[in-house]
Amino acid sequence: METKSFSAPSNAVDVEALKAKYGEVYQIAVQEIFVKHDPYLVPTNEDEDEIEGAVFAYIRKPTAKEINFAMSKVPNLIEAGKVIAKNCFVAGDRRVIDEPSMFTSAALQCIELLEIRQASLKKL
Repeated sequence: METKSFSAPSNAVDVEALKAKYGEVYQIAVQEIFVKHDPYLVPTNEDEDEIEGAVFAYIRKPTAKEINFAMSKVPNLIEAGKVIAKNCFVAGDRRVIDEPSMFTSAALQCIELLEIRQASLKKL
């Protein structure tokens, strides 16, 4: 199986073709080189979504079956995110899935797709 690798912004991947094929598509940007950040330093980027030296992966919206499987991993949310990242990858730099530190970073972003809502149960 041939995999393609992209190290460029979304214009290197035909996002419109991905949307036509899969419906909703999400871009995950992961910094290629690990840089230790000062947790007390305020970012100076004008564009908060821009990650310097990022590689990109594209994932489709997970199916109900994939969400159910991911939810079976809760309370370990990182594992739940990994299920989504691995099963929904459709294009981009394969290192985001194959390299452990990039995969964990991507998985943390994929947790947002689980849309966990607060609920309550009350006996009447």
